[in-house]
Amino acid sequence: MPSELRLLISCLRAALGRVEDAGVSALCRRPVDWDSFIKLVNRHRVISPVYLGLKQFAGDRIPEAVLGDLESRYRWNAQQVLAKSAELVRIVNRFGEKGIEALPFKGPVLALKAYGDLGSRHVGDLDIMVAPEQALEAEGVLLKEGYRRTHPAFELTPKQKLAYIRSIHHFGYLSQERRIKVELHWRFGSIRHLFPLRFHDFWKDRQTIKLGGADLAALSLDHTILLLCTHGAIHAWSRLFWLNDVACLMKKHGTIDWHRLTVHASRLGIGRMVAEGIILSNLFLAAPLPDPIRAFSEKDKGVERLVKTSLYLITHNKPRFYRPSTPAYWHSKFNLFMLRSDQKYKLGFCFHHMGASYGDWSRFPLPDAIFPIYYLIRPYSWLFRWYIRGTEIYLKKTGGRTNGAT
Repeated sequence: MPSELRLLISCLRAALGRVEDAGVSALCRRPVDWDSFIKLVNRHRVISPVYLGLKQFAGDRIPEAVLGDLESRYRWNAQQVLAKSAELVRIVNRFGEKGIEALPFKGPVLALKAYGDLGSRHVGDLDIMVAPEQALEAEGVLLKEGYRRTHPAFELTPKQKLAYIRSIHHFGYLSQERRIKVELHWRFGSIRHLFPLRFHDFWKDRQTIKLGGADLAALSLDHTILLLCTHGAIHAWSRLFWLNDVACLMKKHGTIDWHRLTVHASRLGIGRMVAEGIILSNLFLAAPLPDPIRAFSEKDKGVERLVKTSLYLITHNKPRFYRPSTPAYWHSKFNLFMLRSDQKYKLGFCFHHMGASYGDWSRFPLPDAIFPIYYLIRPYSWLFRWYIRGTEIYLKKTGGRTNGAT
C-alpha cells in the first residue's frame, strides 16, 4: 500500500478515535508525495476527517501550502453541504405540497445520522427515492423548479422509457443556477434482483430526522446499513468515504442488533455485501467485527473473494475506469458477478450487460418498431466505446486520455 494511502487511512482512524493519533504524526515524518496525497483525498472524498486529523496530530509537519490548500477545500465543502441541505429541504417540501412521498438518503441526511453534523461528510448529488408510480410527477416538480434532466439527456420514446425504467434505477437532474445535481430514484441498483427492497418497504419503516429546522423522512438505521453496504459493494468500495460512513454509523449507534440484521440481510440475499462492508471497515478503519457477521462470512466463502477483490481495487493506484485489457476491469466485473449467490441475480447480471444500452439510443436513434436491433448493436458499440481512440465515448470513459493508457 502506498505511504500516501496509509496516511489517509490513519487520518480516518484518528477521526474515529480508534487509536490516539493512529500513527498520523509518525507517517508525516516520512517522505510524502503531497500532490499524490491530495489526489487520493479527492478520489476518496474524505477532506473533512483528513484535514482535521492532520491539523490535530501533525500540523507542524505539514507544508504550509498543503495545509492551506486542505483547509480551503474543507471550508468549501462545508459551504457546499449547507447549500445542498437547504435545497434538499426545499425540494422535499415541494414534493410534499404535491402529495409525493419522498425519502432522501445518503447526502445531508446520512451526514447527520452517521456523523452528527453536516460538515463532516462529503455531499455530492442529492439522492431522493420516490415510489415508481410517482416518479414522473416528481420529475415534473423538478423541471418546474428549474432543473433539467441530464441522465439521460435526451427525450425517450415510449419503448425506450419502458426499457430504461426496467434496466436503470434513476434519473439525473441539474440546476445550472444553483449548481446542484439531484438523482431521483425509484429503486436501488440497476441490475435486477440485486436489492429486493422497494420504496414502500423503506417508507413503512421510515424514521424522522430534523434538518435545518424541518422534519424529513429518512431510512431506518437497519435499512441505512443494508443500502450503504450494497452501494459500496457495487462499486467495490473504490471510495473510502463509503467505508467511513459504515464505521461512523457503527460507532454512533452502538445498539445495533447484528444478529437480526445479519439474518435479515441473508434472507434478502444481500448477506455477502453486508458482511464485506463490515469486514473492510474492520480491516481499514478498525471498526468492530460483530460475531454474527464473522460467523456468516465463515460459512459463505464468497465473502472472502469479494473482500480480496475490493482490497485489490482500493489499493490499485489507477483511475476507476479501466479498459477491458487490464486486470482491474475484470476484477471489477468479477466483483459484480459475485455480489449474490443466487442464479436469478447472475442471469440478471448477464442480461443487464448484454441488453440494450440507453447510450446507444442517443447515438443511433431508431424507431420503436425496430427497437430489438439495439440488442444486435450492443457488441459493436462496446468495442467502439473501448477500442476506438479519439471518439467522444472513449474520451468520456477514460477521463480524456487518448494515449491508450488508463
